[in-house]
Amino acid sequence: MKTLSIGNIARPLGILILLLLIFTVQKITPAQQRLESDGAVALLKSNKTPLSYYSPYMNAFASYGIKIKPLASSGLLKLSGVKVLVIPSEAALKMTEGEVKIALDFLRSGGNIITEGPSLLSRQMGVKFSGKSKAVKFARDLSHPDVEIKFRSSLQAEEFRGEGLSIFSDEPGTNLPLAAGGSLGKGKFIYLALPLDKPGSFGYERFPYFHEYFFNFFNYKPFVKDNRLVCYVDYGFHDMDDPAELALRLKGYGIGEIHLSGWYTLENCGEFYGSFIEECHKNGILVYLWLELPMVSDEFWNMHPEWRQKKATGEDAALDWRKLMALEVPECFSAVEDYLKKYIESLDWDGVDVAELYFESLTGYRHPEAFTPMSSYVRNEFKGKYGTDPIMIFTKGNPFYYEKNKSMLNKFLGYRAELCTKLNRRVMEFLQTMKKEKDFDIYLTQIDNPLSKDVKSAIGVETKDYVSLQKEFGFTMQAEDPYPLWVLGPDRYKKIGNFYRSKLGPRATLTLDINVVDEGRDDPYPTAVQTGLELLELIREASMHADRVCIYADNTPYPYDYKYTPYALASASAVKKVNVDEYVTESPRSFIFEADTSWPEVTLNGKAWPLVNMRSFIVPAGKNTIKLSGAGNKEKLFITSLSCEVKNAERTGKRLEVSYKENRNVYISLNKKPGGIWVNGEEKDVTEYFNPATGEYTFRCPSGENKIIFEQ
Repeated sequence: MKTLSIGNIARPLGILILLLLIFTVQKITPAQQRLESDGAVALLKSNKTPLSYYSPYMNAFASYGIKIKPLASSGLLKLSGVKVLVIPSEAALKMTEGEVKIALDFLRSGGNIITEGPSLLSRQMGVKFSGKSKAVKFARDLSHPDVEIKFRSSLQAEEFRGEGLSIFSDEPGTNLPLAAGGSLGKGKFIYLALPLDKPGSFGYERFPYFHEYFFNFFNYKPFVKDNRLVCYVDYGFHDMDDPAELALRLKGYGIGEIHLSGWYTLENCGEFYGSFIEECHKNGILVYLWLELPMVSDEFWNMHPEWRQKKATGEDAALDWRKLMALEVPECFSAVEDYLKKYIESLDWDGVDVAELYFESLTGYRHPEAFTPMSSYVRNEFKGKYGTDPIMIFTKGNPFYYEKNKSMLNKFLGYRAELCTKLNRRVMEFLQTMKKEKDFDIYLTQIDNPLSKDVKSAIGVETKDYVSLQKEFGFTMQAEDPYPLWVLGPDRYKKIGNFYRSKLGPRATLTLDINVVDEGRDDPYPTAVQTGLELLELIREASMHADRVCIYADNTPYPYDYKYTPYALASASAVKKVNVDEYVTESPRSFIFEADTSWPEVTLNGKAWPLVNMRSFIVPAGKNTIKLSGAGNKEKLFITSLSCEVKNAERTGKRLEVSYKENRNVYISLNKKPGGIWVNGEEKDVTEYFNPATGEYTFRCPSGENKIIFEQ
């Protein structure tokens, strides 16, 4: 992770404008059509071409929950229910005149086509070619012209033009069109001068905003999403923000849980934090205290120079933005406990995230100028065990120098990993003690995964030790992958997720953290920061293999990317239309179904369903049958959102009942204030929040297995 100090940031738009933005994004206008997750998009393929040639489109569409139906040429006669036909260049060049005619008839009658490169099809659609080609290395998306898009190598693009074409992408400097949209008859088409991506790829390296062309130009919209993205929030980027506006903006982004920086002194930020946490709770957002031990705070560093960690060069360990303390020193750890106790008790946290308690450096022991720990405590303890001051391992010209004595180096690396585990254990033990006084949830976040062989020698993290700690303490395990692994692509999360699933207990909660930063991103990445399709595919892959997906940080993605991230988070949810206003769904977790009508009348598996919002409703996990019957009675009591997986919900007269099982606080929002609340059959007073911006009432319900009844 990477963070910066406090900066001056312009105050965001007011609450009213934010509300208009949120509900405008969520609203499906009459011109927009639903695009079911299965069968609405067909891809024409050649039987003689390997499937890898078509995988870029399959991956691109999958990133927002749309499954492509592959078609052989004979499938052109079976386009019933197909709304979009994708014809890559490999298939377009092999089409017969008869097949081209069928495709054009589909287009003229109101269908939509996506195709690539010069072909009989693209020419007859109205794309005119000059016969001249140009080597292209860079692209510019006209909706996001400030984002430089760089190809791995130069690609040949043939010049084209056409009457009435809308240009989406071009080559900067020459304005050579690379992507455009046009129309023929009642239908529309998207033409790409280059293949979407190379065979076998993820589909985001040449046209990272392809999904925007698709949805905006064809007037389609996905309608299955999840508003429970986890996000890190650093006060240093928001100290000038209004807490209510910030909380509402994060909600509009689809963020349901934030981890808020804990290294600023409460004297400086406590008033903001208190207000911001309350505003988040009003919006049903959980707030965790984000720790970056062994950094405590700048003030702690300045007050206690005697406890500053040392690098292998003997200097104080101020590395990047973190100023590291020697937590192994008992007196230092005791003082840190006092600091944490005050921080936890002073504010209304839902949990604590112990993030990145490891030893620098990511570059390893070959770079002593960034290698820790080397405090006097460490040196004395190691010398007492092995008879050698570990500083000698990094000092040239002595028999223990690491290039000459690998045995002593390995002993120190082993000692270092044991110490790292020991410190994480001590923090967990302290937090367990705190939980007896104030209940809260706990995360442990580590750059720790099976794909990085050097993680132990680099930062002192031993994977098996943290798996054991999780089984002992029951915290949420969050795996953060270091930047050397980013080149492996989004599918790395499958390997990481499967590894932890096989090691952690069956009921353990796993979160995967995605670092959205420009650090370490040069070749072969197409953009400086993960954006567009790349970000969506990262979220999709992580969501398929973990219980939660976290982004570092709220301010690092481009704001416009948040419009689509909720759909990527719900991409594993399948929705199939089986009749007019009737759908069959299957999903590993609950999701939000966006509706056309205000306060839709919904039945789930034949029963009236009470989890309804102004223009959406929540669908539980598993297999379900949904029926919609137009607008409902908005005067009824509805559960508009909740922060957990729902086991069951039903309406009986004026009572709403919802059951869940959760190991942390649960926030349930309603459109009206209920007359009474019962928790497991007992009438209770639970913490209530009213949000004047939305008119909703939110209630903090207890962790555990509970049945909550709200009475109108």
